[in-house]
Amino acid sequence: MSAQKNNKDKITAQKNNKDKESNNDDNKKTTETPKTFKIEIIEQTDTSCSDEQECYDESSSGSDILNVSCKQDVFLWEDSSTSLENGYEFNFEEETVKKFKRDQEEKINLKECVFTAKCKIKLFKVYDDIFVIVDTFNIIYVVDKITKGHKTYKISYFKISDFIKINDNLFFGSEVSTFLYCLNIKTGKITSVNKQLGYVRKFKKISSTRFLILGEKLVVGDENLQKINSFTGTFAAVATEKTGGRCIALKKTGEICEFDSDLNLLGEKSFDSKFSFKNIFITTTHLFVGTEMGMLIFDHKYNKVKEITQLPCSPTGFSSTSKYVCLFGTEQPFFRIYKNNYTFESFEGFPYATIKNATGIESFEDKIFIAKGSQVLEYNLTTNLPK
Repeated sequence: MSAQKNNKDKITAQKNNKDKESNNDDNKKTTETPKTFKIEIIEQTDTSCSDEQECYDESSSGSDILNVSCKQDVFLWEDSSTSLENGYEFNFEEETVKKFKRDQEEKINLKECVFTAKCKIKLFKVYDDIFVIVDTFNIIYVVDKITKGHKTYKISYFKISDFIKINDNLFFGSEVSTFLYCLNIKTGKITSVNKQLGYVRKFKKISSTRFLILGEKLVVGDENLQKINSFTGTFAAVATEKTGGRCIALKKTGEICEFDSDLNLLGEKSFDSKFSFKNIFITTTHLFVGTEMGMLIFDHKYNKVKEITQLPCSPTGFSSTSKYVCLFGTEQPFFRIYKNNYTFESFEGFPYATIKNATGIESFEDKIFIAKGSQVLEYNLTTNLPK
């Protein structure tokens, strides 16, 4: 009996011990302090913004997204007073902050403006007594050189690519039409002509009664728009002598072809650097070949006289007198004047190494006329350049 009683006492004691341990665990759980998260509320100031911006609470490991209403882009960890002082340009490594200076507007003061068109000038040529201008809206301006009075004309539904003056007539051609339009300067009458001369990219004058057309092929015509001859080929540029009647054409593959005034092929030249040839120009004494980054100058026997390599791109505009050679580029704007002799020295006295938005240049004796934007500007070479 005593043994049974002792066993019951042991079981009761073990049960009581388990109950005490469970009670102690419960007490520990109830007395343990829970983790708390401190949320700091930043009061809204004048720098707070109205644009909605998503900010992440780091205590929730990015699980909770708070939508904060702000007026400017301000981060939660940013000090608003410091940001205002620095203008939101932070310099964490304390290095010198680069300051970017906006380019000032180019100021050109060649002389008083000779003429101003309604829109940007795309074609500009000077003849003995008149300026002829075509703007980007295909409005034609015929301006008297002395009085500066002008008349305007418009050819409807016709995109002018180039024009040429023969006697009292101006002939206008297009790259998208085989029709030509004739404007009589004295009467002001405009007539359409279809002589099947093809599309026109460029007009070049050969003589007082003949002209050359660069289009799908080369075509020579007379003052009555009658085709004299044609030559099939793909050409990038053409140039003609003011006297002598020579025609020079640059193939797209870089070869240089020489023709007479009737467009009979006289010869073809190929140079090692032909793949860099972009444009050609000609004077009574020299041939100028524009390359990707400069210009090659040859005499009429194709002997190289000089190479100019300090140009930012190939020249697109060219004009010359017996004293000066003027050229400019449009892809990366530049403007240069050289002395027209075998040295081709650069005129450092010309004040503008770059003239932006230049679309045309013509030179007569000691004056140059430059089409820039919607204006025609004039510069006197004798007065302003060293001799």
